[in-house]
This record gives sequence, structure tokens and C-alpha cells, in this order.
Amino acid sequence: MLTVAAVGLGTATITVTANDGRGAQAHTSFAVNVRVKLETTIFTLRPNYPNPFNPSTVIEYTVPAAQDAAMVRLAVYTMAGRLVHVLVNGLRASGLHRVTWDGTDAAGTLVASGVYLYRLEAQGFIQIRPMLLMK
Repeated sequence: MLTVAAVGLGTATITVTANDGRGAQAHTSFAVNVRVKLETTIFTLRPNYPNPFNPSTVIEYTVPAAQDAAMVRLAVYTMAGRLVHVLVNGLRASGLHRVTWDGTDAAGTLVASGVYLYRLEAQGFIQIRPMLLMK
């Protein structure tokens, strides 16, 4: 019998039990490192977390595995469409990327509480999501 406990990122414990058919059992356990590689076939823009937030939030996006790299622009806008801050503007490798926005504009000034939009543009892909800054 094989038992696997705590599967996920990090360490998993595997226990092997052998039975000799006469009721005698032997047990052994060992730990293995579990790593997961995220591969996607499309650009994605995930919901920011935490949301609502104060003082900062994390925005995650993915560049498809089919792309070695892609030009990516991730920017924050007011609800009126005014550019607040460009967080990413350049070539990014395929895979998952995380960006932290600290609630400031391009000059480093803290912005007011309210709803903001973050927009990902990459090779014809555009997606916009809302986020709420609360002070």
C-alpha cells in the first residue's frame, strides 16, 4: 500500500506499507520535494490580492509557454481613464509574473482611496480588472 500525505508545493511525505500475507507489516516513510511548473497557452491577468487593499496589492499575470518572451505593458488607471502608474513596460519571459503596486503614482505620491483599473497589454491581448484602494 502507498500513502501520500500533504500533496502540494513544498514537501510531501510518502509512506510505503508492505504486508507479507500472514499479517506482518513493514512501514517506511520518506519526504520528497514537490515542485509544480505553471505553463499556460494564453496570456492571463489574475485578480489582484488582497482586494480591497492598503497599502499594497499583488498583481499576477502569465506569458504563454509558447512564447519565449513577449512585450508586456501593465499599467494602473483611474476610473476616468487617466494613467496613474506604469508597473511593467518591456520584454518578459514566459511563465508567471508578480508585481506589487504600492498605491503610488509615477512620481511616487500616494494616490487617493478609490477604485482603480489595472490593464495588461501584450501582443494583441488586452484585459482590464478593477481593484479597490482603501485608506
